[in-house]
Amino acid sequence: MKHIPLLSTCLFGALAVHAAIVPVSVTKGELVPAPKFDTARFTVTRPSETIAVPLDGWRITWPLGEADAATATSGVSVVKTNAIIRGSVTPALRIELTRGYYPDGSRPVVQLDWPFSAETHNILSFTARVEVPEGLSPVIGDSPHIRTGMPSAFFERNFDEFGVAVHDVGYAWMACGVPTTHFRWHVMPATRTADGFEDFQWDMKYEDYSSNKSFVRDHARGFAIVYDTRKIPDGKKVVITFAAPTVSSGAHLTPSQPERYAAWTNYVAAYKPDYSDSSTYLLPPETGRLAKPLPLARGGKAAAEIIVDLSDALFLENWFPTNTEWTTELLQVRGYEVDCARFAAYELADWLGKVTGGDFPVLLAPSGEKRTRIYLGAPFAKRSFAADLKALAAGGATDGYAIRGKDGDIYIFGARPAGTLNGCYAFVENNTDLIWAFANDPDGTLYTVNPDLDAVWGDVLSKPAFIQRGWGFAEGEWKRHNAVNFSGDYDKGQFHTQGGHFLCSQYYDNSAGIRRYNAMINGRRARGWSEWIMLACLADPDYIGHAVEFVPGISDLIYHTPVHCIIGQDDNYGYCECPLCTAPIVAEDGEVLTPQSNYADYYGAWFYTYLNKVDDLIQARWPGFRTGTFAYFANAPYPRIKVNKTIFPRLCTYVRKAQNEPIFAPVNQHWWKIYNDWVKHGHGPNIMLYDYFGLGFYLKPKAEVLKFDLQAQRDIGILRTYTEGGGYNEYMGVADERWCMARLAWDPDLDVEQLHRYFNRRAYREAAPWIDKFRGTIRENFYKHFHLGIDFEDENRAIPVMIENLGLAAELHGYLDKARAAVKHPQAKLFVEKLIKDYDAYMAGDWKAVRASRRAPMPKDAPRPPTIADELFETNRVAALALAKRGEKRAALAAMEKLVADRRIPRGKYNSALVSQIFPALVGAAPSVTAADVLAFYRRHCQPGTTRALGVNSDRGLGGEIRRLADAFAARGDVDGVVLLYDEYAMWDGDVTPIAYRASRATAKIDYLRGVKRGPWVKAFAARAEAEKPAWIALLRKASVSEGKPDSRGTFLLRIYDEEKDGMSEAEREAAVDHVLMDDFMSCPVRYEASKRIPGAHVQGGGSVTNWYAIEDHVIRAVADSDWSYLYRTCYSRSSWNDLRLNAICDMAALARKAGRLDVARSILDRGAPLLGYYAGMSMKEPNASPGEVEKRVKKLDDEMEQCGTKRR
Repeated sequence: MKHIPLLSTCLFGALAVHAAIVPVSVTKGELVPAPKFDTARFTVTRPSETIAVPLDGWRITWPLGEADAATATSGVSVVKTNAIIRGSVTPALRIELTRGYYPDGSRPVVQLDWPFSAETHNILSFTARVEVPEGLSPVIGDSPHIRTGMPSAFFERNFDEFGVAVHDVGYAWMACGVPTTHFRWHVMPATRTADGFEDFQWDMKYEDYSSNKSFVRDHARGFAIVYDTRKIPDGKKVVITFAAPTVSSGAHLTPSQPERYAAWTNYVAAYKPDYSDSSTYLLPPETGRLAKPLPLARGGKAAAEIIVDLSDALFLENWFPTNTEWTTELLQVRGYEVDCARFAAYELADWLGKVTGGDFPVLLAPSGEKRTRIYLGAPFAKRSFAADLKALAAGGATDGYAIRGKDGDIYIFGARPAGTLNGCYAFVENNTDLIWAFANDPDGTLYTVNPDLDAVWGDVLSKPAFIQRGWGFAEGEWKRHNAVNFSGDYDKGQFHTQGGHFLCSQYYDNSAGIRRYNAMINGRRARGWSEWIMLACLADPDYIGHAVEFVPGISDLIYHTPVHCIIGQDDNYGYCECPLCTAPIVAEDGEVLTPQSNYADYYGAWFYTYLNKVDDLIQARWPGFRTGTFAYFANAPYPRIKVNKTIFPRLCTYVRKAQNEPIFAPVNQHWWKIYNDWVKHGHGPNIMLYDYFGLGFYLKPKAEVLKFDLQAQRDIGILRTYTEGGGYNEYMGVADERWCMARLAWDPDLDVEQLHRYFNRRAYREAAPWIDKFRGTIRENFYKHFHLGIDFEDENRAIPVMIENLGLAAELHGYLDKARAAVKHPQAKLFVEKLIKDYDAYMAGDWKAVRASRRAPMPKDAPRPPTIADELFETNRVAALALAKRGEKRAALAAMEKLVADRRIPRGKYNSALVSQIFPALVGAAPSVTAADVLAFYRRHCQPGTTRALGVNSDRGLGGEIRRLADAFAARGDVDGVVLLYDEYAMWDGDVTPIAYRASRATAKIDYLRGVKRGPWVKAFAARAEAEKPAWIALLRKASVSEGKPDSRGTFLLRIYDEEKDGMSEAEREAAVDHVLMDDFMSCPVRYEASKRIPGAHVQGGGSVTNWYAIEDHVIRAVADSDWSYLYRTCYSRSSWNDLRLNAICDMAALARKAGRLDVARSILDRGAPLLGYYAGMSMKEPNASPGEVEKRVKKLDDEMEQCGTKRR
């Protein structure tokens, strides 16, 4: 999921960091009676104290500096007055708002400077009324806001809403239109009286708020009221009356999980960093040791060999119960068993080689030499360790591992080969001092070379608590080494997202017709669609039929997303407001939902109504398919309608306002409710948690909170966890936190303090005690003494502010200086230096330097020396090729069977040898070898493992390999062999093969037959093409009206036209071309291809006469029909310099010019150019295009016009 900045990005440089300890604020003022607390939300305690917030001193300010005085006006006036409120004369502020003029980055606010502490006086209360002139809209009224992910601007568009800001010692976000919260987030409608006044109460310490920019609660400096007056029409006035503001102690938001939250607060209260000696963490763990050490290397030479099982016995159905429903993940990795097991074996050999200097052989059977044997894979373990295998396959995560010793041998295995891989990494780490510490850094793995390494540790069964454990950054190697299995490659034991922000077909469908379903916003349906701005008209019943051809592409769905697909909301909240998309929806409980009555619930139901329909279509075609989605924005809460049980959400905690407190903490507990609601409705077994810990991640502690989060998730059965991002700097603490968080996703019950110490000792060696103190001091103060809700962005630079406010700068840098003095290990020294350099830059506000150090290019891997398997493969390849060249069919086929039998060689390598070398030689030398023989061998040995698992071959290289095989048969004139190959290819997967695939492959056959131009059999191939033509055309005709994408259908229609045009009349040809050219739902490139047929459609007299006037009228009619220019202004993610409609008129003009018809050429250009918006003096400015891109198009037109003797007018 892409991260959209939630707020106006007003700040790009460093925020102010104070030079000295900033004293905390103390709440002082007039004691007044306590307000009536909202006991539905709050728990009232005693003693309590309520202090009046003054009404004197409020003034209009420009916190970021007043805008240009010549043009800027605030549109705000504020006076203290008396108002009649509920029948009583009450002191109040009257804030009158009229149209203002100012830029986004510097807005006026109504501000009060009045220091107080929201740590002690946490309840803000006041009474207010907003008077909005009749006819101004939108207004939110009593409709609940969407509380999951919307930006401040989304709330402030409502005329009856205003922002409530608390300003502190930090950046004035309120002047960027980002107040801390909004009035209607905390208003109590039940308190509204006839005069329109209603009460507001907000727990500033424990309750959620609308913005994701909080404030330092014990450093509050006052309040502000925020309203964007620029939206007010001229001549209109909005009035806010604001009275009786107070701050109170003695009440707090009631925790929904008081016991859980108490466990967290007790943990924080008792937390003390552990600074005891950690040097034992360089040794193998005390638990899980073998009965006696076993030699792995002696004198830098391997004293062990690796034996891996790569047979069919690895297949998952041999190890996991087939009478229960498999997890999505288990279904996804079917067919990758052998690839993953092979990868595990060579990874183990590689890492043992690195830490010892030895060359560890990977074998399929024991060599018989006197060496320690390391057996990899479940089949070897089945006889002696069946109980372990049963436990590893018994539900939940499927990539756990066991390591056992028996009779001097070592067994590493999982029920899945991914478990074996995880076991291999654990075996290396726990028998050495190695740590895979820093991602994307060539020095990031630290270890001591030990030429005489023994296996000491190796008696364990370890199964992860979580099925998916994810980080959203690209360093797959670091993730694999640390048992992070999402996202990554299936053949390396990981999973990845299929689909994503994948909802609106406008992302992929570039037709003019699909624009009819762009969202209508503020009464206007946009011409161009953008994933950042709008969704689609999901409620229009005609949309879904067009949309599902692209998203998710139902006709061939299992070829590109075979098990599941995330059909997630595109990354915006631009909900359609057309009559269809605002029509009432009846909730499951019978309530009628409208955007006016309940905006949040309405659009959640609106989204899932559409997704249910898409899923129904998927299930009808592919029963049992797992449809995923991002539960995001309005879709995060479980909706007020039923959701299909085949829909599995990824709960996206966008935006979680306090990452420094667990998900069940009061400030986050609305998210905890969302988790539980989805589980309660039966979606728990397949939910994935999608969080954002990896964003804005430089220096902040996070692992402690994640531990509590994961324990809570595990308790309710949400066993998939992921965070977007991976940290914005590796060296100041991110690597430590992320490493610990990865371990916690395997086992949330681990002692997180000891994980930090383990990481620091192995990563920093002699400097570890001082790094412990550096990070421990930050952690302790962050959790205990820094009272700020931390969101996923780092624009507040929370840790530098904390360090300076609490006076920690000198202490922390002292620890770093001592670390630098203590470290001796050369790699550890490097990372101490990187830490200090980046920390100093970060504290000074040099963001560029810090982020530049984060992602240095990694060197390419050195070529791997040939293995035993490589050498054996080469020997077998040469032997098979020699036999093939001699035409010894039986012997050659036997040699080929031997070649592919050694699965240590990946399929791609032996396929290349077979298809490019051995099969062509054999077919050429042995006439008895038939296409049927080749196909039988290919089907047995050359298809990907997923073909067996899925029942279809989704390898994109299949067509290329069929063509190379066809070349071999064509070289000997075997027309029947070529045809058989292509016929088999066309129906490769039987009746499951989509008709569009069949038609395209049949077309490839005809093109191949016609393309044979050399040899004595050219005529035979051409004749066979003609004989095959009727069946081919019939198939194209059927495919042109069947399921699939419109561009495929259009391409088929054009091929039919090309084949049949000579037998058509001019009118029939014109109609056939227009069938594609004038189809608004045809892709722009296919319409352009159809336009190229216009000249041929208007020939007469057997082709001797061209009707140029008809060509002119036809092309003008075509370009005027709709905008199929294929420009970014209407087609998402397209070019802005290549206008297909302009190309069409230039093409036709050039043809006419070259035919000597300058009159027609000029007329085409003179008529067509203004239709397309090209005229004299035109602006070179165009939405989503640079002037250079527009100029490039104009130059193309002008060049052709010059040759035709005309110009733009």
